[in-house]
Amino acid sequence: MKNCPKCGQELAPNALFCPNCGQKLTDESAEAMEKKTVQLENEGVGKRQDDRFQNNQLSVKTPNPIVEKFIIFIKKYRIPLVIAAVALIAIIGFFNYVNSRPVDISGNVKVTFDGYDSQGVANYNSDKIYSEISEKAYEKAGFKEKDAEGILNGDGTIIDKLQKVSGYASRLGKAASLIQNVQIKMNKTESLKNGDKVVLTIKDNNEDKDKFIKDSKKEFTVKGLKGIESFTAEDLLKDVKYSFSGYDGFGKLTVTDNPYSNETESIFTNQYNDSNYSNGDKVTLEIEPNLIASESHEGRVFEGDTFIETEVKNLKSINDIEKKEDILKQIDTYAKAQNKSNDYRTYQVERVESYLRVTDEYNYWGNSNDAEINCEIQSIYKITDTETTGDKKEAEVYYEIYGYSIVPVKGNAFQAKDLSGGSSYSWGQEKSVEDCVNTLKADHPDFEKI
Repeated sequence: MKNCPKCGQELAPNALFCPNCGQKLTDESAEAMEKKTVQLENEGVGKRQDDRFQNNQLSVKTPNPIVEKFIIFIKKYRIPLVIAAVALIAIIGFFNYVNSRPVDISGNVKVTFDGYDSQGVANYNSDKIYSEISEKAYEKAGFKEKDAEGILNGDGTIIDKLQKVSGYASRLGKAASLIQNVQIKMNKTESLKNGDKVVLTIKDNNEDKDKFIKDSKKEFTVKGLKGIESFTAEDLLKDVKYSFSGYDGFGKLTVTDNPYSNETESIFTNQYNDSNYSNGDKVTLEIEPNLIASESHEGRVFEGDTFIETEVKNLKSINDIEKKEDILKQIDTYAKAQNKSNDYRTYQVERVESYLRVTDEYNYWGNSNDAEINCEIQSIYKITDTETTGDKKEAEVYYEIYGYSIVPVKGNAFQAKDLSGGSSYSWGQEKSVEDCVNTLKADHPDFEKI
């Protein structure tokens, strides 16, 4: 192969000019060209050998500049770098330790007080607190923070992704168990008054290895409750009209005007007791708890005793019952009917004294049962019994008791028309009026003389 003696371009064997530089090729130049070609080839071989030698020298003696700088840096700063590595490991360990410790959420608890003084109620931000507890429980169960937030917020995309991961259900169950074992309680939530102390307690009842919420107690002072209106027993009874009615020794409590009839039938607990009150009795009247409860509402509270002391008065005497004389006349008739004169004996019947008492007996023989009270009336009679034998008359004087065991009273008057024979009876003979009185009072000392 020939080359151009000027530029070294390869030439065809019979070329007269160099197609590259235009050098004219003569025989002389051709010879030169051959020499030149040989020279160039030799130089090329030598150059290539030098290049290989140089490359080998560089590869052995000249390192990569980046690597060289790194090595220099390591040698220069090896001690600080070791310290930094140890510090980094310590920091990572510290953060892992902190993250594994139970979390104190008490600082996020906010307690509010509403209502009226002594009727206040306490509430805390339970939605926020339990949301925080739930999120921490999901993380404790092995969910990432973002995934825990997604589960808590019901993010369908995150939940669908997690459901495809093995162990999702078991971790979810673990989180639910962790949440259930955290308790939050307040020692008092109702009937609060300003200045009261309320203690909120957070307790993680999980096993030690599963605890994720720090146990804590926090005290709050009740404040901001609105003022209240108080009322007493006297306030309740100011529009109630009540009295003791009936007869002395047999009085009853009567409520004549009940402004609270829509709330309760009775004003007092002993309103319908069958107490036989007497004038001068000291009676304790207790207000019905239902009435107090119905009048105690928001902003209104009962204070003081639930009872009042009162004295029984204005009860009528049974001797003030009208139409006694009508009854006494009927008894006279009955007594005379029991002592009728005949051809051999004559009876003089004279009423001496009469006695009256209230009875709780019921007349089974037919008198009206809607009486205010039933009374027993007995009269003592002097009987002069004269026996005639021929022309001879012999007189004997003795005393007998006649009366009615049940006499109904309505409208403060004895009801003579409601008497029946079955309630009348006679007693045996006595020698004196005093003996008759003793006989009456032996069984019923409450008899009063009319």
